[in-house]
Amino acid sequence: MKFNETVLDIDKLTTDAAYLESALNGLDAFIYDRFSDKKVTQGDISALSGMLVAIRLLAKKHAEEIAEYSMKH
Repeated sequence: MKFNETVLDIDKLTTDAAYLESALNGLDAFIYDRFSDKKVTQGDISALSGMLVAIRLLAKKHAEEIAEYSMKH
């Protein structure tokens, strides 16, 4: 195994899925807290955009790892 190479197993994939779920729950709470009234700021919109990019990247990485795991098993 090469340095910094990740070993994929079902436990890691399950943990990553739970992290994604938690990130989506955090996004839901953020939207409810910041966008439920008419006082939305540019900072709120920027924060939302950053959260969406981060979650999208986590989801993409997770999907790639699931595909890699499926090919090996």
